[in-house]
Amino acid sequence: METPALAVLNTIMKGKIIMKQTLKSILALAMVLCMVLTAVGCSGGKQEEQASEQQVAVDDSFFDAATTTNQAKQEESEKATTDSNKDKDTSSKKDKDTNKKSSILPDENKIGGKSWNDVLASMPKKLRNTKLVMYNWNPAAEYTGAPEVIERFTKQTGIKVDWRTITYANYFTKLPALISSGENIPDMVRTRGPQPSFMENLQPLNKIGYDFSDEAWDQKLMDLYTYGDNTFATSLQNTHIGCVSLMFFNQALVDKYSLENPYKLWKAGKWDWDKYIKMCREFNEITNDNGSCGEGHFSLYTSFYGIQGAISYNGKEFYNAMKEKQFLEVHQKLGDLYNKEKLFAFGNAERFDESKVLFSIGSAVHLRRKNSYFGKLKNANTLMAVPFPKINGQKKYYQGLGEAEAYGIAEGASNPTAVPYFLRYFLDGSNYELSNYFGNKQNLEVYNWCMNQKNKIFSYGYPTGMAGVNSTNTIEAQQGGQMKSYIDANYGVTDKAVKEFNAILKKLKAK
Repeated sequence: METPALAVLNTIMKGKIIMKQTLKSILALAMVLCMVLTAVGCSGGKQEEQASEQQVAVDDSFFDAATTTNQAKQEESEKATTDSNKDKDTSSKKDKDTNKKSSILPDENKIGGKSWNDVLASMPKKLRNTKLVMYNWNPAAEYTGAPEVIERFTKQTGIKVDWRTITYANYFTKLPALISSGENIPDMVRTRGPQPSFMENLQPLNKIGYDFSDEAWDQKLMDLYTYGDNTFATSLQNTHIGCVSLMFFNQALVDKYSLENPYKLWKAGKWDWDKYIKMCREFNEITNDNGSCGEGHFSLYTSFYGIQGAISYNGKEFYNAMKEKQFLEVHQKLGDLYNKEKLFAFGNAERFDESKVLFSIGSAVHLRRKNSYFGKLKNANTLMAVPFPKINGQKKYYQGLGEAEAYGIAEGASNPTAVPYFLRYFLDGSNYELSNYFGNKQNLEVYNWCMNQKNKIFSYGYPTGMAGVNSTNTIEAQQGGQMKSYIDANYGVTDKAVKEFNAILKKLKAK
């Protein structure tokens, strides 16, 4: 193996000065060699320390233990639940280029408060060379650039990250089972929203000894996840890894049928509910096909009216909102649009991706370039986003949260104190290339606008079995004229669910 001293000697010998060596040159060379050898000998302790740190950063077992979980295969077998932090290299050169650290970060994505550099510098030394386990239903690779970000975090801190991907169908039942067994309990848990039953699996962030009051953390989102004095999940203010409800539209269909561009209407202040419904009706007439307004459960639409759902929360307790006047009126309107006029249809994601449907509504996570939704439209670069239209006659604009994406710490987690340090780094857009994170800069603009809205509404939805389209006995299967009698008949069902919510709420406050 070539030592630093030999490297110097070989370099000099290859040069032209060998040809005209003088005694002075030889003496100078001897001095250089002596200095190099001395330096090597004296720096042994520091060099061993650096080598140890480097071994942590590139430890092959870190990557071997984090192989990408294929969602389809996982549904057949739950044997493989660990996702890749460094998945197989199937990305194009363009993908690799866009995975680099962002050089120009939009102001809307700049994180305030202490920088991640300062936060990591303050990390207790005892956390170095430990391990963190993430529990998530999306692979790390679906967060464009995340595998590289996780790798850099490991190099910065020595903390290895084991990213485990669980199928969405099993996600909410598997975690409590792991906690009950006391084995394979994750540290970090991605949350969909502050539903009390799932919060039971998390420990209060205010009990782990970390100060989350810094302005880098999204205080309003944390308020949503706070019951009593206990906060159960967090995220960063202005992060690109958030999840609001927004609309998707197919730019190719807008161009093909010479329709008004929803994005341009929004920029001009003309994007409202009446315009949206008018466009859907026009498209239905042209194509003679139902469901042109796209898919989306009632709860996605009701939140833009400021309605949390049949089950609602007033900051102190849960209550039954089904007899409120606005609840009835909005559900009557949606009932006719879905089940009478058929401008909306459930399960239209595939038809939207096949360019048979003009709009879709859903969570911003589906807009991410590497998310599995709408792959055909993303590849054609015709998937565009627009905020939900303002409601005609409504003074306040409400921003729906299809998923209130945040991260908590599991009960029984083995390394809870390391979680904030990872989240501060992982959720910071300055560590990513954001220009293509949502496919294009226009979609990033729409996402940021929605994230910055003040009046965010999370929908707690309906009691189990009341929503959905698998049965005619659901609220989403009723026409407008049937809605009042349906609400009257099912009011007691919601009352029972509210009591269950409040019973869990009492436990959460006492944690």
